[in-house]
Amino acid sequence: MARRLALLAMMCCMLALDVYSGRGLAAGGWPYVVVGVVYAAACLSVALRPVAGSVVVILTATLCIAVPSFNSSHMVFGVAAAFGIVFLLAPMWVAAGLFVVNAAVNLLAPALMGIGVGPAVSVLIVQCVSVSVGYGIRRYRAYGERQRDLLRIRMLSERNAMLERDMLAARRLHDILTNDLTYVITIANTRMLDADGVERETLERIDGKTREALDCAHAVIDQLRMDVSDAHGPTPHDGGRARNETRDIGAAELSEPHEPRTSGSGSLSEFVEARRSELAALGFEGTAGVTGDETLDRYDSDVREEVRSLLVELFANIRRHCVPGDDYSLLVDIDERRIRIVQMNTVTLGSRQREQKISSGRGLATHRDIIRRLNGTMRTTLEDNTWTIRIRLPYERP
Repeated sequence: MARRLALLAMMCCMLALDVYSGRGLAAGGWPYVVVGVVYAAACLSVALRPVAGSVVVILTATLCIAVPSFNSSHMVFGVAAAFGIVFLLAPMWVAAGLFVVNAAVNLLAPALMGIGVGPAVSVLIVQCVSVSVGYGIRRYRAYGERQRDLLRIRMLSERNAMLERDMLAARRLHDILTNDLTYVITIANTRMLDADGVERETLERIDGKTREALDCAHAVIDQLRMDVSDAHGPTPHDGGRARNETRDIGAAELSEPHEPRTSGSGSLSEFVEARRSELAALGFEGTAGVTGDETLDRYDSDVREEVRSLLVELFANIRRHCVPGDDYSLLVDIDERRIRIVQMNTVTLGSRQREQKISSGRGLATHRDIIRRLNGTMRTTLEDNTWTIRIRLPYERP
């Protein structure tokens, strides 16, 4: 509303100046009156339709210059204001086209009529001043928009870095802490089957305190994943690599190996075999192996880290979901185009009840988000008491 009032006030001033500058003109016939009314109405309409009204003002004045029976001497200031508005708001090809046509008519019409071009040059100078003002304001606004866009991009980049930092922190916390706590709970529950008296009471206290610590860890993981869930959607991975210097821990620190259990320097086969041996020591029997390029040399460090971290989570899930004696299998197949991981295990009623006690589902949810950021896929199914998870990570990066 304020802009409309400002435009209306400006165009009224321009009309007043036009009337004052053309006060010595003799009144013409009705065509001249009609043109004057159209011109005045177009000037006033600029308040409602700035671009359309300004174009009508310019075309009306140009027509009056080209037709000898009309006189455009009382249209100087309104046309100048219209040019400023057009160069401010209209597409540049429209504004430039109108200015070229008007300038050509302004210079050619007097020459063809055999009169001097001095007044026409003066009119063009006034119009050029208005064009410079309108275009200058346009450039200033465009510069402001670019600065705001750069600020938004920087803020989004910082937010993306924070989200990735929180994602990696949640994964690290789940890998190192919650999996170990569930391992302690598994050992305690196994020992309680044959314990009694003081030993059973001690194991129950260990189980209770461990579950309290596990609940606290899950609460922290939920907090870390909260912003990531709220900002769900495709995010350029390269942009996620930006580091937020204002945070205490950067994503780079979390993506670097800290624990040999999740990012050891040995081959992937040795890594998988070590995890399989841990399960075997608890009475779990199954198969696990790696085929293809075990070093993952072709893939980036964040992909290698995610593969090892994911394998830790899958072996931990086998420990949670299965009971000793149930079957499980885990296959990692690697080539130059993709990494494929398939893990299967049977799920019995007893293991489901046990899973509800010590499994939260946060681990796979966190890995699903990270795999999606790496342009991969994760699919899970449960059919006929058989749990299957299929992960695919392509070599091509987003």
